[in-house]
Amino acid sequence: MSKSGQKVVPPYFSHMSDEELLAWYAELQVRAMNAPPGDVDFDHAHKAAKPMTVEQLRHRLMTFQGWPGGLQTLDAGSPFHNLWHWLND
Repeated sequence: MSKSGQKVVPPYFSHMSDEELLAWYAELQVRAMNAPPGDVDFDHAHKAAKPMTVEQLRHRLMTFQGWPGGLQTLDAGSPFHNLWHWLND
């Protein structure tokens, strides 16, 4: 929930086809595992993603309620870094 009590739903995920969503997740995984020096989203290398079906991935993303204070940097990474950990930890 957002501060206003509204459900937080990333609209770009809801409009992606299954193929687009899987491609986005695969690209995010490549960046997470092989972050180049100075990458703005990933400050260190990460393990491979947990295997998920497109339905599981879409459900995880669409039911995400956000962190207290909204989607923001919670540590040395970016919101994408934090989202990666939320999806895979």
